[in-house]
Amino acid sequence: MAAAEMPATGAGNDLPGLTPPPLPSAMGIFKTVSKKNFFLGMKRGRIIAALISPAIQCGVITAIYFAFKDMDPLMRRVLMAGIFPVNALIGVQTAVQPAIVDIIGEKESKMKITQNVYGLTEGMYWTTWLAFYGVVSMAAMVIIYIFFLAAAPILESVDFVLSLTVFSVAFAQQLLLTCLMSVFFEKQRAASLVNNFVTYLLLAGGSATQFLLRDASWAPYLFGMIPLVNVFAALSSMIWLGSAYVCDAAGNCQMGANFNTLYETKVCMHEYSAAFGCVEGAESQIMPLGTLLLLIVVDIFLLALLVWWVGSVWQGQYGRAKPKLFCFMPAYMCPRRRVNHVERISASALCIKNLRKEFPGGKVAVDDLSMETYGGEIFAMLGHNGAGKT
Repeated sequence: MAAAEMPATGAGNDLPGLTPPPLPSAMGIFKTVSKKNFFLGMKRGRIIAALISPAIQCGVITAIYFAFKDMDPLMRRVLMAGIFPVNALIGVQTAVQPAIVDIIGEKESKMKITQNVYGLTEGMYWTTWLAFYGVVSMAAMVIIYIFFLAAAPILESVDFVLSLTVFSVAFAQQLLLTCLMSVFFEKQRAASLVNNFVTYLLLAGGSATQFLLRDASWAPYLFGMIPLVNVFAALSSMIWLGSAYVCDAAGNCQMGANFNTLYETKVCMHEYSAAFGCVEGAESQIMPLGTLLLLIVVDIFLLALLVWWVGSVWQGQYGRAKPKLFCFMPAYMCPRRRVNHVERISASALCIKNLRKEFPGGKVAVDDLSMETYGGEIFAMLGHNGAGKT
């Protein structure tokens, strides 16, 4: 029995055949799970769906652009500033909407808890899904640029890197919101309905704040932390800057959204001079795009933390949730010291010292066994038949 205990206590690894295999690296786990996600995604047609949904919304915007091409420039820009963010965000939302189906589908089929049992952490689980739908988002952005640069010159006067940044944070934020929503539901249908309702409610809020409160100097800071509302405002400001003039005190005017106009709050629909100023009725107040982008980035960081934390502490149908403040516990902050400090974290549940069991006739089953187990840990005793486990 004493010899049988050796592998369980860490000794005896020098015996033939008892050397444990090395643990897989984080990169190895990431590659394996990502391959699974990409295989299922291709099989379910997620890439194709991600291209069709934005294409429909971009087609609507392009059709509206050409339908009102001969309208008064001021009215056309106001129209595009209101329609473009709504349809663009609907396209973004529908592109990543299947993430709810995929994630909750794994919960329903017990695939997620099975992966957790085999050692997949919550952080790695969410990272692999974000990586897959990051690729989906890039494919959707290709469609967006085909429509808004090749088919219709809507983004022609917008700096490419700037517009790419705005669309990237829009996809990242929507994907994190979708992941967060999937934590609280066990059924795909209910999750999809609630996610759509919340998305369109926030879109309505974004539209209201953009046109009712954009003249308020405090609006960007208050609404800049509300998901989707801030992206709506950023897209609208980008369209305003891309189709209006910004002039300095010397009368030098430029048209277009770029990194020099990130913090402009007033634009003019017509080119003007410093002596006469903007034509009355042609000036418009916008929320500063630079401020909105900074707040969106902070919002994305906080959403990512929230997804990771809620996914760990929310008690689902399977598994066991972590304590609410697990990330502040010494065992989590210093995992290498976890074994050394077990006795300080939990009380001893079983303590055996110098145990000996001898059967009549001199058969020794257990010879001087000492061991201790602690509450909250899983303990297994290994040994061949007749080793003395019982």
